[in-house]
Amino acid sequence: MVAVGPGNTLITATSHNGIEGRAIVNVKDSELVAAPTSVSLSVNNKILNIGEEVILAATVLPAGVIQDVTWTSSNAAVANVVGGKVTAHTPGFAVITATAKNGVTGSCSITVNQSVQAVQNVTGVSLDSTSKTLKEGDSFILNETVTPTNATNTAVSWRSSNDKVANVIKGKVTAVSKGTAIISVVTDDGQKVAQCTVKVEPVETNHTVNVTGIKLDKSSVTLENGQSVPLNQTITPSDATNKTIYWYSTDDQVAKVNDVGIVVGVGVGTANITVVTDDGRKSAECEVTVTAVAEDIPEEIEPVDPVPENPGTTNSDNNPQPEPDTPIDPQPQPSTPTVAPINVTYETHIENIGWGNVGTNGSDSGTTGRSLRLEGIKINVSGDSNLGIAYKTHVEDYGWMDFVGDGAMSGTQGQSKRLEAIQIQLTGADQDKYDVYYRVHAQDVGWMNWAKNGQSAGTAGFARRLEAIEIQVVPKGQVPAIPASTPNVTDQAFIQK
Repeated sequence: MVAVGPGNTLITATSHNGIEGRAIVNVKDSELVAAPTSVSLSVNNKILNIGEEVILAATVLPAGVIQDVTWTSSNAAVANVVGGKVTAHTPGFAVITATAKNGVTGSCSITVNQSVQAVQNVTGVSLDSTSKTLKEGDSFILNETVTPTNATNTAVSWRSSNDKVANVIKGKVTAVSKGTAIISVVTDDGQKVAQCTVKVEPVETNHTVNVTGIKLDKSSVTLENGQSVPLNQTITPSDATNKTIYWYSTDDQVAKVNDVGIVVGVGVGTANITVVTDDGRKSAECEVTVTAVAEDIPEEIEPVDPVPENPGTTNSDNNPQPEPDTPIDPQPQPSTPTVAPINVTYETHIENIGWGNVGTNGSDSGTTGRSLRLEGIKINVSGDSNLGIAYKTHVEDYGWMDFVGDGAMSGTQGQSKRLEAIQIQLTGADQDKYDVYYRVHAQDVGWMNWAKNGQSAGTAGFARRLEAIEIQVVPKGQVPAIPASTPNVTDQAFIQK
């Protein structure tokens, strides 16, 4: 007898000789159990050698139904199954089936090879994150690493301690409702386990954090005609909902400013550079004075006594002999403090190509003109042991990922997901000595302008792929030139719908 709806009903049992028995049954809402609609297995196809094993996990949907299944093999002589554990016996083919209580099934095809190969057992597994806080409806990707890397069987299965809080499918974790869940990855070989604790918080409905102010890191600056200087803005509060800003110059004939705050002197004079927030129209200003280039200004040089060629040698009149043809600098220039040159290397994972396209110090990594998406990126810096680098990417379907750093992968691999935007920033004790600049080649846009120090580069909301990237790390205050071979198509570094 199965309860199918709330209420009362009379159940009658009649024997073959007409004797009846009756009972009144009351069904409550809380006693109803949904019927399974599908069964999926953690592995759909598997090739095994004789003696090898694989653990199959069954997931019965919808969530909340009884997860019990019955396991059967179409050919137990080839491969038998006990509680989801499949063992290969003889060469051939078998179908392993998991059947739910109401007959709904899921299956996995097993092919057993003749040869028996040397097996490298799994010794461990780890995750790239051990804890995570999400809002309801958010998702992120957990990437597992099985050790050793040459293990014979690297297959894994994923589990959640509470699917009603957070579920997981092939490493993609989705927050369902408020609470805490443990996401586990389990290796088929050896049943090694790694876990990530996921805390899910409710979404704050219609909660907007308004901008209360904005400031610039400089209130005035002087530069020569043709020079440039970056202006860095800070919006308060830091968690403001709308951080859109606009830049203006009171005199474009004196100083121009682009949409990431880089000011260029174009004529002698004074101009005010203003940044204005979209939310609340808060503003901040910097007075920019542009002077003529130093070598273009004639200087009056005081006569300088000639320098003797050799102080110990005199002429017949006992006067020092001047050194012929030796130019004299009447105003020696002080030495300029220097910082260690930084090398930045970056490798991208390209659609249909994979890893291996490495860029260094402003050269491009990726492709142009081939319509191939970037799917992942790894970045490293060297030259200063007190300097590191962190970066995060905006990925198709997932949005902004978490920051990773110093050679770790950001993005995805094997999921055919495009990168759409990127943020890069320096870390470490010497991060204030340098600026990191980066620009991208975006689908339907081309090469975009420089972004720097954590700003976004690329697009969001347009479903456009990144195709190539250039990165440079320069001493603080310097601005790298745009390569003549890859000129900007737009002055914007980031476009958002």
